[in-house]
Amino acid sequence: MSLLNIAATNATLGVLGGLPLMAAGSDPQLFAAGQTFIQTPPPGLSNYLQLPEHGFYLPDHNLWQNGSLKYFCATAHFSYGNVANGAAPPGSVGGNSPMAPAGTIKALPRGGAILMTSEGWVQFGVPMWTNKDSLALYQEASDREIRPEDIPFIVPTKYIFDLDYVDATDGLIPADFVQYMHFVTQGMTMQLVAPDAATAQRLEQYLNLSYRGPDRDHMAALVKAEYSPTAVGIPDLAAEMRSFDGVEPEALRQISAFSEKNIVRLGGLIISRRGRQQYTVHDGRNTYQLDLGDPKRFPLMRHRSDHRALKPNVMLVSLLNKLMDAGRPALVPIGTGHGFCHDEETSGFMLWNQGRAVIIDPPSSTLKFLSEHDMPLETIAGIILTHGHSDHYGNAIPQLLQALPDITVYTTPVIYDMLRELYNLAVGSELADLAQWDFVPLYPQQRASILGMSIEVDYSFHSIPTIGFDLFAHADDKNPMVYFSGDTNADHQAVRQYTLPATGHDPIMTEARAARIIRHVGGILDPEWKSPIVLIDNGVPPLHTPPQRTRELLDQAQQQAITTQGRVFSYHIAAADAEQYNLPKWQAGPAGYIDLSVYYPELISPSSVRVDKEDA
Repeated sequence: MSLLNIAATNATLGVLGGLPLMAAGSDPQLFAAGQTFIQTPPPGLSNYLQLPEHGFYLPDHNLWQNGSLKYFCATAHFSYGNVANGAAPPGSVGGNSPMAPAGTIKALPRGGAILMTSEGWVQFGVPMWTNKDSLALYQEASDREIRPEDIPFIVPTKYIFDLDYVDATDGLIPADFVQYMHFVTQGMTMQLVAPDAATAQRLEQYLNLSYRGPDRDHMAALVKAEYSPTAVGIPDLAAEMRSFDGVEPEALRQISAFSEKNIVRLGGLIISRRGRQQYTVHDGRNTYQLDLGDPKRFPLMRHRSDHRALKPNVMLVSLLNKLMDAGRPALVPIGTGHGFCHDEETSGFMLWNQGRAVIIDPPSSTLKFLSEHDMPLETIAGIILTHGHSDHYGNAIPQLLQALPDITVYTTPVIYDMLRELYNLAVGSELADLAQWDFVPLYPQQRASILGMSIEVDYSFHSIPTIGFDLFAHADDKNPMVYFSGDTNADHQAVRQYTLPATGHDPIMTEARAARIIRHVGGILDPEWKSPIVLIDNGVPPLHTPPQRTRELLDQAQQQAITTQGRVFSYHIAAADAEQYNLPKWQAGPAGYIDLSVYYPELISPSSVRVDKEDA
């Protein structure tokens, strides 16, 4: 190996092979006099910057800082190459997608840090909804061809879980949607590293439960027991859930843990934990250190809210007057996106009546939403939980448990038990035990009282036990005033195929069951059963209703001169998808306020003494 010394000067930082090296940054002292260049790299070395025309190589971590080039050669081109085999790594300079130099460290918007290594990005610290940061990175690169080998250099595929770094209410919950990155990144398996073997075991149990649900045969029997003898379309939930089975859990993610000596190997990387939130990464001959505990460099985004907060103005005062003073029945969405919308809040909304509210599937920003909109905590009477996918419960429940110890939680017994187990595995029963709340069980096709109205739930068609519901103004009403599909595949063209043996297996549902799943068709089109408000899930198929099917229903209604504007809303959908299919996406925040008293004025509290001027 031959070496060449560089002497620093004021005007230039040195001369390499007759070529001046200039500072691209503002601190020439970062490049010390006597810096050594490798003229002939030894066999096996990689991640060196090279001047191909002159045969000089420099370890890349000396040229780059925080993702920016510190030094450049004024007349020669530096390329990032692997000198061991002469080929540039995926995504390198000259490839189809950009790649930061090895050693680059970036802070993520929602928290955590990613480090570029010879095997791609490695993420340290996994906060709530970190998958949305990865999605943003992936979409930034989507304007060019993305090869499978490029993906680890575009988004992190290796995640180091540090429970000391994230909020206690996050725990392992973020891993749920991290594992689903598999479906975004062309089938790439995510590598998840737990702090220790015991946590790794909990992480695996948590992800398996979230992905496949409880033991299916046992669960199916419990679900059937929840229905009354007079119920119609009782589901075989085990058979229905199996119809969604795709890749095995091991294809989504591989789980490992730090050893008792605080070391873990990930391919060619050796990562050691050298202290609280401090890590060393050995990458061949390169060594990188990262202090995740530096709050200035790697701050957590707490209680993220993607909607625009309202200042105390006429609009906000009017909204609060209607909800809390006039006691109007209403719907107010907190978020209407899904877990793969990187720039939208996940779905969850509030049902108001008589000055109080029940929150359906509170998203992570719930407490912030209440604070920003001057909605006191004491107005929250309860929580309805529809199922155990983390975009519908997340870290909001532990936060609300701390803030509201005396409210009511509504769901079915099967879903309640599943959620309790999920929280026990993800954050611990000490922090998030739903038993702290007053549990009111909801049974399918049996009405229950809620905020002076009547609710009737039923199981939807989903990969784990999930409910939607009909909301009635009065207990004996035939037609609901609100139909909420919940997460479901309610494709009215495809669902009936599951009642036929021609699909290659025994039917998984009866005709009556299929009719229950797609009853929103009647809510939109049938004059005898027309529901004033229809909220239909249009998330990512096949777990959700394809957006084009809802578009077809709306077109059919238009052809029949049936008005759907202002009463049918697409929910749990990305704004871009709603725009593509010309669907009426339910707007998050006060802009999505739906006043149910327009249809049922008798529900307004007679004790109301204040009336907003615009409603007088």
